[in-house]
Amino acid sequence: MKKTKVIQIGTGLHGLEWIKAIIAMEDKVEFAAIADMSTDNLEKAKELLDGRPVPAFTDYKQALQETDANIALLITPLALTKS
Repeated sequence: MKKTKVIQIGTGLHGLEWIKAIIAMEDKVEFAAIADMSTDNLEKAKELLDGRPVPAFTDYKQALQETDANIALLITPLALTKS
């Protein structure tokens, strides 16, 4: 069975919990990329990903353009969501 590829946009506190949940489903789901405006958040996410080869972006639009994924998860505070 082919795994579902996910781009996760937002790797702050809630985002880290989502990363843990996705890792727990690795038999069915894999990360295509992660994105966050904060390089600090991306570094914490990379630590949690424990060496998995997941591309990290500070620009979510670039992540969406350069990554092949089936799903994009938007894990950001509503106040920060802009088009």
